[in-house]
Amino acid sequence: GYGVRFAISGVGKVTNVDPDLLLRAQIRFVMVEAQALLAQARNAFSGFRMAEVKGRLDRAAADLIVTDVADQETLLEVLDVGADFASGPVFGPPALA
Repeated sequence: GYGVRFAISGVGKVTNVDPDLLLRAQIRFVMVEAQALLAQARNAFSGFRMAEVKGRLDRAAADLIVTDVADQETLLEVLDVGADFASGPVFGPPALA
């Protein structure tokens, strides 16, 4: 590799992620907002199965990053769903290093 990893953000439905397209485009991170992911997980009619989503991402060697995790309750739900990574205000304000 070249030390560069690409991400795609603003994914609305993680169930529509195409692993072959991710591989071809060398996308290694799929970013979805916490509320969008949790809405899919809570909706019994959405066809959402995290194991299937993880399987697709694994085939593409990509990780799921859940963004905009605003509070502890949302963080617990995101962890229960099984996301690889998360980011947002619950982890603290941004600061210069």
